[in-house]
Amino acid sequence: MSDPKFRRTMDFTKLLPEECMCLIISLTSPRDACRSALVSPALRPVADSDDVWERFLPCDYQEIISRYSSTSLLSWAKKRLYFHLSFHPILIENGTMSFQLEKETGKKCYMLGARALSIIWGDTPQYWTWTSLPESRFSEVAELRIVWWLDVKGRIETRNLSSGTNYAAYLVFKLNGSRYGFRERTVGLHVNVGETASGEVRSVFLDHPQNDPQQAQERGDGWMEIETGEFFNECGDDGFLDHPQNDPQQAQKRGDGWMEIEMGEFFNECGDDGTVEFCLREIDCNYDKRGLIIEGIEVRPKNIGR
Repeated sequence: MSDPKFRRTMDFTKLLPEECMCLIISLTSPRDACRSALVSPALRPVADSDDVWERFLPCDYQEIISRYSSTSLLSWAKKRLYFHLSFHPILIENGTMSFQLEKETGKKCYMLGARALSIIWGDTPQYWTWTSLPESRFSEVAELRIVWWLDVKGRIETRNLSSGTNYAAYLVFKLNGSRYGFRERTVGLHVNVGETASGEVRSVFLDHPQNDPQQAQERGDGWMEIETGEFFNECGDDGFLDHPQNDPQQAQKRGDGWMEIEMGEFFNECGDDGTVEFCLREIDCNYDKRGLIIEGIEVRPKNIGR
Protein backbone atom coordinates (compact mmCIF):
# COMPACT_ATOMS: atom_id res chain seq x y z
CA MET A 1 0.00 0.00 0.00
CA SER A 2 2.97 2.31 0.51
CA ASP A 3 4.31 1.71 -3.00
CA PRO A 4 4.24 5.08 -4.86
CA LYS A 5 3.43 3.24 -8.08
CA PHE A 6 0.38 1.72 -6.40
CA ARG A 7 -0.76 5.12 -5.13
CA ARG A 8 -0.41 6.59 -8.62
CA THR A 9 -2.50 3.81 -10.14
CA MET A 10 -5.22 4.48 -7.53
CA ASP A 11 -5.38 8.23 -8.24
CA PHE A 12 -8.98 8.44 -9.43
CA THR A 13 -8.45 12.02 -10.67
CA LYS A 14 -6.41 10.47 -13.47
CA LEU A 15 -8.74 7.54 -14.00
CA LEU A 16 -12.14 9.25 -14.15
CA PRO A 17 -13.32 11.64 -16.86
CA GLU A 18 -13.77 15.23 -15.70
CA GLU A 19 -17.53 14.98 -16.19
CA CYS A 20 -17.67 12.10 -13.69
CA MET A 21 -15.64 14.02 -11.11
CA CYS A 22 -17.91 17.04 -11.55
CA LEU A 23 -20.94 14.88 -10.96
CA ILE A 24 -19.42 13.22 -7.87
CA ILE A 25 -18.46 16.54 -6.25
CA SER A 26 -21.79 18.16 -7.11
CA LEU A 27 -23.57 15.36 -5.23
CA THR A 28 -21.81 16.33 -2.00
CA SER A 29 -22.19 19.85 -0.57
CA PRO A 30 -20.71 23.34 -1.05
CA ARG A 31 -18.56 22.80 2.03
CA ASP A 32 -17.21 19.49 0.67
CA ALA A 33 -16.48 21.08 -2.70
CA CYS A 34 -14.45 23.80 -0.99
CA ARG A 35 -12.55 21.18 1.01
CA SER A 36 -11.79 19.21 -2.13
CA ALA A 37 -10.35 22.32 -3.78
CA LEU A 38 -8.16 23.00 -0.74
CA VAL A 39 -6.72 19.54 -0.15
CA SER A 40 -6.23 18.38 -3.74
CA PRO A 41 -4.55 20.57 -6.37
CA ALA A 42 -5.62 18.00 -8.95
CA LEU A 43 -9.28 18.39 -7.95
CA ARG A 44 -9.25 22.18 -7.59
CA PRO A 45 -10.15 23.05 -11.21
CA VAL A 46 -13.05 20.62 -11.08
CA ALA A 47 -14.21 21.53 -7.58
CA ASP A 48 -14.23 25.24 -8.47
CA SER A 49 -15.83 24.79 -11.88
CA ASP A 50 -19.12 26.29 -13.02
CA ASP A 51 -20.43 22.78 -13.72
CA VAL A 52 -20.17 21.92 -10.02
CA TRP A 53 -21.35 25.19 -8.50
CA GLU A 54 -24.28 25.65 -10.84
CA ARG A 55 -25.72 22.45 -9.38
CA PHE A 56 -25.53 24.02 -5.89
CA LEU A 57 -27.53 27.03 -7.07
CA PRO A 58 -31.35 26.84 -7.16
CA CYS A 59 -32.63 25.63 -10.51
CA ASP A 60 -34.48 28.94 -11.01
CA TYR A 61 -31.63 31.22 -9.93
CA GLN A 62 -31.48 32.94 -13.33
CA GLU A 63 -35.16 33.86 -13.17
CA ILE A 64 -34.74 35.18 -9.62
CA ILE A 65 -31.71 37.31 -10.50
CA SER A 66 -33.56 38.67 -13.54
CA ARG A 67 -35.90 40.38 -11.04
CA TYR A 68 -32.89 42.16 -9.51
CA SER A 69 -31.99 45.68 -10.68
CA SER A 70 -28.65 44.46 -12.07
CA THR A 71 -28.47 41.22 -14.04
CA SER A 72 -24.66 41.42 -14.40
CA LEU A 73 -24.46 38.79 -11.65
CA LEU A 74 -25.42 36.20 -14.26
CA SER A 75 -22.03 36.64 -15.95
CA TRP A 76 -20.09 35.82 -12.78
CA ALA A 77 -18.36 32.51 -12.11
CA LYS A 78 -20.88 30.28 -10.38
CA LYS A 79 -18.83 29.78 -7.20
CA ARG A 80 -18.40 33.53 -6.82
CA LEU A 81 -22.13 34.00 -7.45
CA TYR A 82 -23.03 31.35 -4.88
CA PHE A 83 -21.07 33.02 -2.08
CA HIS A 84 -22.18 36.50 -3.08
CA LEU A 85 -25.80 35.40 -2.73
CA SER A 86 -24.96 33.73 0.59
CA PHE A 87 -23.60 36.89 2.19
CA HIS A 88 -25.27 39.71 0.26
CA PRO A 89 -29.08 39.65 -0.07
CA ILE A 90 -30.30 41.06 -3.37
CA LEU A 91 -33.47 43.13 -3.66
CA ILE A 92 -36.22 41.89 -5.97
CA GLU A 93 -39.85 42.77 -6.69
CA ASN A 94 -39.08 46.50 -7.02
CA GLY A 95 -37.12 46.51 -3.79
CA THR A 96 -39.91 45.14 -1.58
CA MET A 97 -38.36 41.67 -1.09
CA SER A 98 -34.86 40.28 -0.69
CA PHE A 99 -33.42 36.96 -1.79
CA GLN A 100 -30.46 35.11 -0.29
CA LEU A 101 -28.95 31.63 -0.18
CA GLU A 102 -28.30 29.64 2.96
CA LYS A 103 -24.55 29.14 2.55
CA GLU A 104 -24.32 25.57 3.86
CA THR A 105 -26.99 24.09 1.62
CA GLY A 106 -27.92 26.63 -1.06
CA LYS A 107 -31.54 26.64 0.14
CA LYS A 108 -33.55 29.72 -0.71
CA CYS A 109 -34.23 32.45 1.86
CA TYR A 110 -36.54 35.44 1.41
CA MET A 111 -37.40 38.51 3.40
CA LEU A 112 -40.68 40.29 2.78
CA GLY A 113 -39.98 43.97 3.39
CA ALA A 114 -42.49 46.09 5.27
CA ARG A 115 -43.84 47.41 1.94
CA ALA A 116 -44.64 43.82 0.92
CA LEU A 117 -46.76 43.31 4.05
CA SER A 118 -50.40 44.10 4.69
CA ILE A 119 -50.45 46.47 7.68
CA ILE A 120 -53.83 47.62 8.96
CA TRP A 121 -53.87 51.46 8.78
CA GLY A 122 -50.33 51.28 7.40
CA ASP A 123 -51.02 54.14 4.97
CA THR A 124 -52.57 56.38 7.63
CA PRO A 125 -49.85 58.77 8.91
CA GLN A 126 -51.74 59.18 12.19
CA TYR A 127 -50.95 55.54 12.98
CA TRP A 128 -47.89 54.50 10.95
CA THR A 129 -45.05 56.37 9.28
CA TRP A 130 -42.65 55.16 6.59
CA THR A 131 -39.02 56.03 7.15
CA SER A 132 -35.52 55.12 5.98
CA LEU A 133 -32.89 53.61 8.25
CA PRO A 134 -29.27 53.12 7.19
CA GLU A 135 -29.10 49.67 8.80
CA SER A 136 -32.03 48.33 6.76
CA ARG A 137 -31.60 46.51 3.45
CA PHE A 138 -34.85 48.13 2.27
CA SER A 139 -35.44 51.75 1.33
CA GLU A 140 -38.35 52.04 3.78
CA VAL A 141 -39.40 50.51 7.08
CA ALA A 142 -42.71 50.89 8.90
CA GLU A 143 -42.69 52.73 12.23
CA LEU A 144 -45.69 52.49 14.52
CA ARG A 145 -46.89 55.80 15.97
CA ILE A 146 -49.96 54.53 17.82
CA VAL A 147 -52.64 51.89 17.27
CA TRP A 148 -55.01 49.93 19.44
CA TRP A 149 -55.56 47.21 16.84
CA LEU A 150 -52.24 45.78 15.64
CA ASP A 151 -52.57 43.51 12.62
CA VAL A 152 -49.74 42.73 10.19
CA LYS A 153 -49.81 39.99 7.55
CA GLY A 154 -47.48 38.66 4.87
CA ARG A 155 -47.62 35.78 2.41
CA ILE A 156 -45.37 33.88 0.05
CA GLU A 157 -45.98 31.20 -2.56
CA THR A 158 -44.50 27.84 -1.57
CA ARG A 159 -43.32 27.28 -5.16
CA ASN A 160 -40.79 30.06 -4.57
CA LEU A 161 -39.17 28.11 -1.71
CA SER A 162 -36.85 25.11 -1.69
CA SER A 163 -38.71 21.81 -1.65
CA GLY A 164 -38.15 19.17 1.01
CA THR A 165 -37.19 21.86 3.52
CA ASN A 166 -38.33 22.75 7.02
CA TYR A 167 -38.76 26.55 7.08
CA ALA A 168 -39.35 29.05 9.85
CA ALA A 169 -40.65 32.61 9.59
CA TYR A 170 -39.16 35.42 11.68
CA LEU A 171 -40.47 38.89 12.42
CA VAL A 172 -37.53 41.30 12.00
CA PHE A 173 -38.04 44.48 14.00
CA LYS A 174 -36.79 47.12 16.42
CA LEU A 175 -38.38 49.13 19.22
CA ASN A 176 -37.71 52.84 19.45
CA GLY A 177 -37.30 54.94 22.58
CA SER A 178 -41.01 55.79 22.77
CA ARG A 179 -42.14 52.17 22.68
CA TYR A 180 -45.19 51.35 24.71
CA GLY A 181 -47.58 48.42 25.06
CA PHE A 182 -45.11 45.60 24.35
CA ARG A 183 -43.57 45.28 27.80
CA GLU A 184 -45.18 42.62 29.99
CA ARG A 185 -47.84 42.13 27.28
CA THR A 186 -47.57 39.47 24.61
CA VAL A 187 -48.54 39.60 20.96
CA GLY A 188 -49.77 36.69 18.88
CA LEU A 189 -47.74 35.27 15.99
CA HIS A 190 -48.76 32.44 13.70
CA VAL A 191 -48.01 30.78 10.37
CA ASN A 192 -50.71 29.18 8.23
CA VAL A 193 -50.11 26.92 5.22
CA GLY A 194 -52.86 26.93 2.63
CA GLU A 195 -56.29 28.38 3.23
CA THR A 196 -56.98 26.88 6.65
CA ALA A 197 -56.08 28.72 9.85
CA SER A 198 -54.41 25.67 11.36
CA GLY A 199 -51.15 27.18 12.60
CA GLU A 200 -50.23 27.39 16.27
CA VAL A 201 -50.66 30.88 17.72
CA ARG A 202 -47.56 31.81 19.70
CA SER A 203 -47.72 34.36 22.51
CA VAL A 204 -44.42 36.21 22.51
CA PHE A 205 -42.74 39.21 24.09
CA LEU A 206 -41.43 41.81 21.66
CA ASP A 207 -39.97 43.74 24.60
CA HIS A 208 -38.34 42.26 27.68
CA PRO A 209 -40.57 41.97 30.75
CA GLN A 210 -40.20 44.85 33.18
CA ASN A 211 -39.37 42.60 36.12
CA ASP A 212 -35.74 42.87 37.15
CA PRO A 213 -33.66 39.76 36.46
CA GLN A 214 -33.59 37.40 39.39
CA GLN A 215 -30.45 37.68 41.49
CA ALA A 216 -28.56 34.88 43.20
CA GLN A 217 -28.65 34.81 47.01
CA GLU A 218 -25.94 33.82 49.47
CA ARG A 219 -26.63 30.65 51.45
CA GLY A 220 -25.66 29.95 55.02
CA ASP A 221 -23.13 27.35 53.90
CA GLY A 222 -21.08 29.84 51.88
CA TRP A 223 -22.51 28.90 48.47
CA MET A 224 -24.81 30.95 46.23
CA GLU A 225 -28.23 29.85 44.98
CA ILE A 226 -30.83 31.01 42.50
CA GLU A 227 -34.35 29.69 41.93
CA THR A 228 -34.78 27.90 38.60
CA GLY A 229 -38.56 27.43 38.90
CA GLU A 230 -41.27 25.84 40.98
CA PHE A 231 -43.69 22.91 40.70
CA PHE A 232 -46.40 21.12 42.69
CA ASN A 233 -45.85 17.42 43.41
CA GLU A 234 -49.35 16.08 43.92
CA CYS A 235 -49.02 12.28 44.01
CA GLY A 236 -45.37 11.73 43.22
CA ASP A 237 -46.21 9.76 40.08
CA ASP A 238 -45.83 12.44 37.42
CA GLY A 239 -42.50 11.11 36.17
CA PHE A 240 -39.51 13.30 35.44
CA LEU A 241 -39.67 17.08 35.72
CA ASP A 242 -38.75 18.84 32.49
CA HIS A 243 -38.14 22.49 31.72
CA PRO A 244 -41.38 24.49 31.57
CA GLN A 245 -42.68 24.93 28.04
CA ASN A 246 -45.21 27.74 28.63
CA ASP A 247 -42.82 30.65 29.08
CA PRO A 248 -43.48 33.27 26.38
CA GLN A 249 -40.82 33.35 23.71
CA GLN A 250 -38.53 36.37 23.65
CA ALA A 251 -36.80 38.14 20.78
CA GLN A 252 -33.16 37.55 19.87
CA LYS A 253 -30.61 39.98 18.47
CA ARG A 254 -29.44 39.37 14.90
CA GLY A 255 -26.00 39.93 13.45
CA ASP A 256 -27.28 42.89 11.38
CA GLY A 257 -28.38 44.86 14.44
CA TRP A 258 -32.10 44.07 14.20
CA MET A 259 -34.15 41.87 16.51
CA GLU A 260 -36.01 38.77 15.40
CA ILE A 261 -38.54 36.41 16.87
CA GLU A 262 -39.81 33.17 15.38
CA MET A 263 -43.40 33.31 14.19
CA GLY A 264 -43.75 29.59 13.41
CA GLU A 265 -42.45 26.85 11.16
CA PHE A 266 -43.69 24.70 8.31
CA PHE A 267 -42.41 21.96 6.03
CA ASN A 268 -42.36 22.71 2.31
CA GLU A 269 -42.58 19.27 0.79
CA CYS A 270 -42.97 19.71 -2.97
CA GLY A 271 -43.60 23.42 -3.27
CA ASP A 272 -47.19 22.90 -4.40
CA ASP A 273 -48.98 23.70 -1.15
CA GLY A 274 -50.12 27.12 -2.41
CA THR A 275 -49.54 30.04 -0.06
CA VAL A 276 -48.03 30.43 3.39
CA GLU A 277 -49.40 33.32 5.46
CA PHE A 278 -47.65 34.97 8.41
CA CYS A 279 -49.51 37.08 10.95
CA LEU A 280 -48.69 39.42 13.84
CA ARG A 281 -51.72 40.45 15.89
CA GLU A 282 -52.58 42.18 19.16
CA ILE A 283 -56.15 43.47 19.22
CA ASP A 284 -56.81 44.29 22.87
CA CYS A 285 -58.26 47.77 22.35
CA ASN A 286 -57.89 48.64 26.03
CA TYR A 287 -54.17 49.20 25.45
CA ASP A 288 -52.46 51.28 22.81
CA LYS A 289 -49.24 50.17 21.14
CA ARG A 290 -46.38 52.45 20.04
CA GLY A 291 -42.77 52.43 18.90
CA LEU A 292 -42.54 49.19 16.87
CA ILE A 293 -40.33 49.41 13.75
CA ILE A 294 -40.87 46.61 11.24
CA GLU A 295 -38.20 45.78 8.66
CA GLY A 296 -39.97 42.68 7.42
CA ILE A 297 -40.62 38.96 7.79
CA GLU A 298 -37.79 36.59 6.92
CA VAL A 299 -38.43 33.04 5.71
CA ARG A 300 -35.40 30.75 5.93
CA PRO A 301 -34.57 27.11 6.67
CA LYS A 302 -35.11 26.28 10.32
CA ASN A 303 -32.16 26.63 12.73
CA ILE A 304 -30.21 28.92 10.38
CA GLY A 305 -29.09 31.96 12.36
CA ARG A 306 -28.67 35.54 11.26
